[in-house]
Amino acid sequence: MRDGIPRRAFGAMTIATGVTMLSVPAAACSVGPDYRVPNTIELVKRADAIVIAEVVGAEPGDGDREPQVVFRPTNRIKGKTLPGDLRLSGVLADDENTVTPSDPYELAAPHPDALTGGCRRYVFEPGSKLILFLDRNGKQFEIATFPSARSLEDVPFSDAPWQTVVTLYVRIAELPERKQCAALREQFKFRRFYSADFRAPIYAKDVERHIADMGEACRD
Repeated sequence: MRDGIPRRAFGAMTIATGVTMLSVPAAACSVGPDYRVPNTIELVKRADAIVIAEVVGAEPGDGDREPQVVFRPTNRIKGKTLPGDLRLSGVLADDENTVTPSDPYELAAPHPDALTGGCRRYVFEPGSKLILFLDRNGKQFEIATFPSARSLEDVPFSDAPWQTVVTLYVRIAELPERKQCAALREQFKFRRFYSADFRAPIYAKDVERHIADMGEACRD
């Protein structure tokens, strides 16, 4: 368990510098009665690294190993180094496997595929980019996917709202814990009342949700 989130709650994979050992079930998932879907700042705090990665290919299944989608990290949001290629069980979009892009202006609800089947996305568009939350496992990194969480969301353009809020929460999570609530409240006021960005209202709403999640200690 890390940050109150059970390790059993998520699936993972290993990067190309080692042998891929683990695949994520595509058919179904189940969680315990105490499972709570982590919000964005919880995903950020838990991750050892966070990257933007491009879908660059796929590998067929072999025996007990499910088909794998290959992701190539292109930008680092959290962490000291940019990992090599990453693999996650799944398939590329084609005539039989259609993909639904993430809504670029949605910051709370997960991708629709995270609410069905294996509780995460399984079909990916070649060339698309996603934000990936990574765990370190020895010298390797693993993609962490939580059931019904925003752990595999698209970033269709460089200043996409999802990239903006993840980067913001990385900066806030680096502050001493006693200062994080104040930073969230400051961001809410700025986005709500002063920012000229047309997306400011959705940023303010997301920050407000996180303030509420942190309880009484994070309210004025």
